[in-house]
Amino acid sequence: MALTVEIPEIEEGQKQVDVLFVNEEGLVLRKTLNVPRSNGEVNQELFDEIVEDQKRGVEMKIMLGAVELQDRETLDADSNLQNDIPEGFPGT
Repeated sequence: MALTVEIPEIEEGQKQVDVLFVNEEGLVLRKTLNVPRSNGEVNQELFDEIVEDQKRGVEMKIMLGAVELQDRETLDADSNLQNDIPEGFPGT
């Protein structure tokens, strides 16, 4: 299974970014990743490592059946439960 990763442009000061993991059939999984910064600039090397680690984790979860990818058309802000933070969770 080969996944590709789609990363939107990271804006100045942006702390998180929604990354899409896409399989051969075009099905997607969205994950919100933290953007590491050094002196206000994106630490690209560390961010690339984070993306690769997340990609490996997504591939493993797909193989285990722990997550399902979905059509891009049905993807919306609330579609992936792994990104949902329970109400009242510390830090929310």
